[in-house]
Amino acid sequence: MNLSVTLLDCLIVLIVIVSAGYAAWRGFIWETLTIFAWVAAAFACLYFGPYVIPLTRGLVDQAWLASLLAYGAVFSAVFIPLAFMSHRFSESVKHSPIGPLDRAAGVAFGVVRGMVLVGLAYLAFTYFVPIRQHPNFVTEARLLPIVQSTADVLLSVVPDHDYGYERHEVVRQAPSQVEQKAANPPDMSARHDPMADLIRENGQANSVPKTTREPVQQKSAARASKSYGAGDRQALDKLVETGGSGNR
Repeated sequence: MNLSVTLLDCLIVLIVIVSAGYAAWRGFIWETLTIFAWVAAAFACLYFGPYVIPLTRGLVDQAWLASLLAYGAVFSAVFIPLAFMSHRFSESVKHSPIGPLDRAAGVAFGVVRGMVLVGLAYLAFTYFVPIRQHPNFVTEARLLPIVQSTADVLLSVVPDHDYGYERHEVVRQAPSQVEQKAANPPDMSARHDPMADLIRENGQANSVPKTTREPVQQKSAARASKSYGAGDRQALDKLVETGGSGNR
């Protein structure tokens, strides 16, 4: 059994431990309320920022600086009060009988947050460096399957489209599978094409040998001779003679 670890394993463990320790010190309540404060401030910037830009343009001449001041003012106006209230409420929870439970839940939250950060870092690294070019300390890491599963979950929340699907497939595949897929691309000729089928059938019909077409022509001639007999020919001659005498 191979128990060797790589640099990536050490980095993953370090990130998770730091995240869990920080969350245990702050507590689960403080962590979740802080996230809520960030999200609320971001939405406030999105909806109220454009209304503040005309006010800041009267203070500065540059348009980009006016926009920056407007969004920064809205973000600060929402985030700072929420962060202050979150801290006060979390401190009261820490000194309450449920304080140990809050810290234990904070550890779990920190572990999950650490794995999410590792998964995002792996996705960014895979985007710039293809899997087949990953260094050995990445491909041989014992925690790599867990990181790939985390990245898989993160990609599952991305809307379905070709680019996201291709990145999703690359993240899940092993390096050998990626190289094999690149060396043996899928056969696009196997796709069903109705127009190609029609052209192929017409080509086969035109390529029938002459010896095969002759019996068919003979049968057609025999069938025509049976349908047009001597009696019909005599009746047609009489009709022509009658028409000619009438014209004279």
